[in-house]
Amino acid sequence: QQVLAGAAKASSAQIGCLALADDNGKLVLKGGFGTDHLTAERLALGIGGEICHKVMKSGEPVMEAMSAKAHDESALNPRAVLCVPITLRGKPLGIVFLANYKTGQEFTEDHRNLVTELATQAAVAIDNARLFQDREEVILASLEALANAVDARDPYTAGHSERVTQYALVIARQMHYAPHDQAAWVRLERGGRLHDIGKIGVPDAVLQKPGKLTPDEFEKMKSHTTVGFNILSGLRMLTDELVIVRSHHERFDGKGYPDRKKGEQLPMFAWIVSAADAIDAMTSDRPYRKGMSLEVAVEQVREGAGTHFHPDVAEAVMDAVASGKLTVIPQRSMHPDAPAVGAFENPVA
Repeated sequence: QQVLAGAAKASSAQIGCLALADDNGKLVLKGGFGTDHLTAERLALGIGGEICHKVMKSGEPVMEAMSAKAHDESALNPRAVLCVPITLRGKPLGIVFLANYKTGQEFTEDHRNLVTELATQAAVAIDNARLFQDREEVILASLEALANAVDARDPYTAGHSERVTQYALVIARQMHYAPHDQAAWVRLERGGRLHDIGKIGVPDAVLQKPGKLTPDEFEKMKSHTTVGFNILSGLRMLTDELVIVRSHHERFDGKGYPDRKKGEQLPMFAWIVSAADAIDAMTSDRPYRKGMSLEVAVEQVREGAGTHFHPDVAEAVMDAVASGKLTVIPQRSMHPDAPAVGAFENPVA
């Protein structure tokens, strides 16, 4: 948007479009100025598609006066257009496409030169952004691999983070969570996958203990929330994920850990993962007790609404189970003969 605003100001253009080439060389609109996204796409890649293709192929800017239709004042009826390549090291990355609608107000060579210079600067910024994104993806992939390795340390919870993530996504869909914010869904999913990464700091003797934990051992287990938060807190690309890692064992009534936060002190995504974590803990076998059926687990969620669980999340869990959207994800039991239990006692998964 900054590139487009600068280009429009430098050339007195009324509408601007910026498109970048994908891996297959196809131009994809990334932003529009002075109009909505759909109109910008139709203007630059539809009506102006031949011009843009020519600019991408030649690497040279194109200025043209258009044969505008009389009495048509729509954004798809420009009087003049200017298309400039965004080029880095001699390779076109994309184009800036500008349009004017006032009769007699055509683009000039000065406009072309100014926008070309701006596009050259933009190319460097775009390349740096792509390199930064690539680096982020490598870091996040490494973190997810580490989280999977942590899960694998304990054979009784292998695959736990993946199951929690899937349960969380089902609950979120049931709640119509962030319908217009795809990035929020990415953060929710990533938070689910990373939520137990702090267990890397829990001793094997505690993590793999076949029986119930002593109070001292339970304190060591509880530390995984803050250990995970401390491991990840230096990564600026993580936001919601940090809250999930730290707070997935908080309770709605404030009796959870580590910060005893309650109610509206935490965002909804934290309560969603908290419920998903508890569902997997309740339905998974342990050496000392058999996993609950989904029906029993849902009853525990219902009884815990307003105390352990956010009421809206608890309702979403019950609705998702009733509709068949939420089902238990199959897993191999290490202790199929473990004794059955009936009560939900804040399991640590």
